[in-house]
Amino acid sequence: LGEEGLQGLTPHDIARLKTFNVRPQLVRQLRDLGFQDLSVEEIVELGIHNISPLLIKEVLELGFNDLGIDEVVQLGIHNIRPQYIRELREMGFTELGIDDLVQFGIHNVRPQFIRELRDLGLELSPDELVQFSIHNIRPSMVKELVETDLTFEIDDLVQFGIHGIRPRYVREVMETGLEVELDEIVAMHIQGVSPHFIREMVEMNADFEVDEIIRAFVSGVRAVDARELLEAFGQDLDLREMRRLFDHGISGMYASEMREAWPEDLSAKELIRLFNNDVPPEYVRGLQDAGLSDFSVKDVVKLYGYGVEVDTVREVISGGLVDPSVKNLIEAENSR
Repeated sequence: LGEEGLQGLTPHDIARLKTFNVRPQLVRQLRDLGFQDLSVEEIVELGIHNISPLLIKEVLELGFNDLGIDEVVQLGIHNIRPQYIRELREMGFTELGIDDLVQFGIHNVRPQFIRELRDLGLELSPDELVQFSIHNIRPSMVKELVETDLTFEIDDLVQFGIHGIRPRYVREVMETGLEVELDEIVAMHIQGVSPHFIREMVEMNADFEVDEIIRAFVSGVRAVDARELLEAFGQDLDLREMRRLFDHGISGMYASEMREAWPEDLSAKELIRLFNNDVPPEYVRGLQDAGLSDFSVKDVVKLYGYGVEVDTVREVISGGLVDPSVKNLIEAENSR
């Protein structure tokens, strides 16, 4: 080993070289290939990854004349063999550098993978192939997506891969009847919107937009609650109002009972005010039964807040002694 240029070896160095079967002939062959002044660590790395002088010679013959020892080690680590490089060149990848090949090796871009994608009409660049492999975009997945009749660009497929969107999700979303673009499918998947939720929302109101459905889902609107609220408002309710009602914890039952109790149409904003002030539907019904008919949401909130009982309202109206204004009703309650 000393005669081959490895001077000043320690017992530890000699033991390591012996462990990986490094013989003087190997060092000589490496020097003949142009690798002069190799360190013990570099030679050991070649032994660890089973990189022979013959393999290096074949790679050099493929035109990689400026090959460094670190690059050789990277080729060995990722199992990049001369035959693999030749196959890639036969497929048209003639300009790949060592870094490109290492990326292919790291991400397991194999010739069969490339062929299967080409059979599906996809001619991908080296970077795109790496992206497909990184994000587990397999030919079988691409084939299923193509069968959905959607038109895909390469970037669309990469986005699907990044976010783990599988053909089944795409197919089920389309089966809901919702008119949707590819970027909207990505947006819904990112937010966790299930096809089941989409289907229920579409069945309730086919005019819902994708962004409305996403916001409803993110806001925690359940389909069953949405259905009850829509029924309470006779479909005259958009998702923005629905989200506000849901954010305040208003159920479809409360909305339905309060709107039935109220003498006129009640808006979502008015319903929220009544709910936030704990006014129950039976209180509104009681006011009407007591003979009070001309009142606003503000009036009812004030009466309920001041603890005006329905019986007090009935007594004031049946007595006919004073005008049943909010002020007089409050005074009557306080004097009881």
